Amino acid sequence: MSNNNNEVRLKNIREVRVYITLLDIKGILEPLDKSRLDEYERKINESISKNENKEEIKKSVKNTCMEILLPDQFFSWIHEDDRIINYVWGRILKLDIESIKHKKWKEILDYHTGQTTKINKHKISTYDELKFNKNPSNKNEKLDIIIMFFDLIDLDITKKESLLNKIKDEWIDAFNNGIKFKWLNIEDKETCEWAWEYINKHSNYCHFFSPICNDDWYLFFYAAFDLWDASQDTKKLFSININKAHSQKKFRAGIKNKKALNTFIDKKAKEKLEILSKIKNMRINQVIEYLIENEFNKREKTKGD
Repeated sequence: MSNNNNEVRLKNIREVRVYITLLDIKGILEPLDKSRLDEYERKINESISKNENKEEIKKSVKNTCMEILLPDQFFSWIHEDDRIINYVWGRILKLDIESIKHKKWKEILDYHTGQTTKINKHKISTYDELKFNKNPSNKNEKLDIIIMFFDLIDLDITKKESLLNKIKDEWIDAFNNGIKFKWLNIEDKETCEWAWEYINKHSNYCHFFSPICNDDWYLFFYAAFDLWDASQDTKKLFSININKAHSQKKFRAGIKNKKALNTFIDKKAKEKLEILSKIKNMRINQVIEYLIENEFNKREKTKGD
């Protein structure tokens, strides 16, 4: 990095993002690469040097970074689980808070902590205003977006901490009051897709998500359930109904290639059939199928001899 003590020194990519946003520097595009920190620093200093108020701007933007960037450890709890990442990412999709995107340098000079929350005046969500990817390809991209979101909303660090803690508390409540769907397995593509289609008719959060594979269907199902703006009673009723629907679906799949057998057998034969069922730990229909298969195979073997 430069040896000029009068130039801006950048600690990380998060600071780069604040500088290029506040100073509206073109030509530095997302996603930012931490290996290019020297290059970003040079471009930022070049941009500042062209302004007659460069010393005030340097000082003000540096102070702004200190006032708005939450330390990395505040986001550590989000890394713990894919379900948490999807919850927080889904939560910020709907937030409408003014960003720092439209601040001019004179406003930056007047920046003070302790300001009130500003509602986004552009009538679109903050997420859309900042042009974040609506279909992140993986959890790391979602984590980056979450951090970028908090870096670029126009709140001081105290209010950002409060907002993040509020979301954390909401997640804890959602998880503690949540219902686990034991039959839902991320490896079961068909069931994950079916579950997503089912909740898509109920949760008011589904339209934010665009699943394209069974991992997405599984994770977005839980995100849509966790973030669903419904009472706990409504969610419990939903869980009862989807569990029943899944059981019926599983039953129908199980009998797809089976035929009903309506017949009468001797009472003693029925008792023996029940004993065989217990001995072999099989259902009665399975015992019947087993006996038929054995007899048929014996006949075929005899014919072959």
